[in-house]
Amino acid sequence: MPRSPDPATLVAEVAVPGVRKLFDYAVPQELARAAAAGCRVRVPLGRRTVTGFITAGKAASDLPDLKPVLEILDPEPVVDAPLLSLCRWVADYYFAPLGTVLRAALPAGLDEVRTLHVGLTEAGRAARQVSPLFRRIRDALLRGPRTRRHLARAVGSRRLAAALRDARAAGLVEITETVRRAPRPRMRRVYSAAGDPDPSGPYWRKRPAQARVISVLQRAGRGMTAAELGRAAGVDAGVLRRMERAGLLLVSEQEDPRHPTEGAAAAPVAAPELTAEQAAAVQALARALAGGRFAAFLLHGVTGSGKTEVYLRAIRECLARGRQALVLVPEIALTPQLARTFTARFPEPVAVLHSGLSRGERYDQWRRIRTGEIPVVIGARSAVFAPLPRPGLIVVDEEHDPTYKQADAPRYHARDVALVRARQAGAVALLGSATPSLESYAHAQSGKYSLLTLRSRVRGLALPRVRLVDLRRYPAPDLLSPPVRRAVTRALAAGEQALLFLNRRGYAPFL
Repeated sequence: MPRSPDPATLVAEVAVPGVRKLFDYAVPQELARAAAAGCRVRVPLGRRTVTGFITAGKAASDLPDLKPVLEILDPEPVVDAPLLSLCRWVADYYFAPLGTVLRAALPAGLDEVRTLHVGLTEAGRAARQVSPLFRRIRDALLRGPRTRRHLARAVGSRRLAAALRDARAAGLVEITETVRRAPRPRMRRVYSAAGDPDPSGPYWRKRPAQARVISVLQRAGRGMTAAELGRAAGVDAGVLRRMERAGLLLVSEQEDPRHPTEGAAAAPVAAPELTAEQAAAVQALARALAGGRFAAFLLHGVTGSGKTEVYLRAIRECLARGRQALVLVPEIALTPQLARTFTARFPEPVAVLHSGLSRGERYDQWRRIRTGEIPVVIGARSAVFAPLPRPGLIVVDEEHDPTYKQADAPRYHARDVALVRARQAGAVALLGSATPSLESYAHAQSGKYSLLTLRSRVRGLALPRVRLVDLRRYPAPDLLSPPVRRAVTRALAAGEQALLFLNRRGYAPFL
């Protein structure tokens, strides 16, 4: 029978990254109000203290003598209930630890990272009567301190931890800890006028520079930074400091979000006229979005047929219904290009999520998406976990691309996770490709997905001419068949360029 919890505690089920098992911990009474599913916690695990995630609360546990939760790191859940449900599916389907999946769903660097560094002391360098294990440790440290993890790789002994404890006690090594802080909101100092002064009064007539500062603030109707205020009023920082000391200006801290899409901003452009096939695809997607239920579409369109325009129109329909849109692309190199296209068409903010952003940029984007401030999100594979509170449309561009498969733990296929997330959220999933994967095309043929087809290019552009060369007709061994050689020669003679793709498998550099 489950034992009854102590009245001063409750029980939290906690997932720890790297461990498939879920653990029960007692939550002290003073932490009970903050203990919610989706919050990060610090808990003891063996001899270590680790960061885990509360996945559920319990009234009782089958286990006696539960260890206590040491600290709750978040004032509110960082993973909401729908995203927690999605992470549970990923963990179950791909046989991954739930804690590892939950950590992957958060922006990198959200946790503080503590790193131990080991270095030799002078006594350690000079010591003669030492164990063979310490001799290996010393050889690894002669060039300078190493992290505890790098030292373990270099020495490769299960007794390393005990050997380091003994060596530290003997004064042979010194161990220091560095902490990489979690990203925080970027703040800026903002000036505002104290009260509602009249800059035309007698006090201000004797101080024209200060009067200009007050006039600028009153016209702006908002707080301004020192740089903004100095440029607009034509004063230096000394004037502002004197006004602050005199109590004429108030200074406050204001969040200054990092905007990685600022460089991608583009001038607004008008929407082009749709082809008949595009219009039919947009109408089908609009009907599905109006229904407010899960639906999956495969948009099979030849290169240059205007699939991106269909995405844009579908996103506009989604936003008009008060929901958010997520667009996945296979490569981060495509994200800035797509962000420029989207910012040119949407007045609403557009977020980008990919590994090329700084820790601070990822953190700010994640927070603004989570609050619903940003309705359109573009990102690579990991953006499938973006914390959208109201997802209505999930687009997977180039759905056939193998880069949607995550190679490191937790291993998952972002396209398939996107479909599951759309189903759980009652959203529309739109997969687009000129060369769909076999499984997606089979689902479209069977009716599991609705098939939308764009057979022709926009503006009547012709498709490239494709010619297959049967190498059996040219038995003489040669690097290039005669037709390919003639085609390359003609291109070069015309002052053009030629591009040859080599379908290289394995280590075959002789070509």
